[in-house]
Amino acid sequence: MTMAAIKTISKEELSDALENGDPIQVVNVLTPSHYKLGSIEGSIKIPLEELDARIDELDSNQDVVTYCTGGASRVCRQAADKLVKAGFSVRIYEGGIQEWKAANLPMDLLDEDDLDDTPDAPSGLSGLPNSGRS
Repeated sequence: MTMAAIKTISKEELSDALENGDPIQVVNVLTPSHYKLGSIEGSIKIPLEELDARIDELDSNQDVVTYCTGGASRVCRQAADKLVKAGFSVRIYEGGIQEWKAANLPMDLLDEDDLDDTPDAPSGLSGLPNSGRS
């Protein structure tokens, strides 16, 4: 199966499958720097670059759904392709965490371990004294 042949799953289909307790593994393939966006409740966080080393954390007898921020991104498709090659039945959730969050669907709470140590860029205030104002 090639990357083009990997099927997608809609927000409604994924939500129903999770609500019904279907045997499905949802895998967040984003990097830890994106974890502040949140994650689908019950999903497993395995960044693409760690997938080969951590593939044994997944049950090959259960379907897998990969997701990213939104859309069937290159990262999401690469993860799905690796899983298909390893013998998994895989679908891509194209809406990603942004669509899931916007729909107020169940999400895991952020954990301190989910946040990277890199400080965010300044939000506009530099902390420098104003020049030319008195």
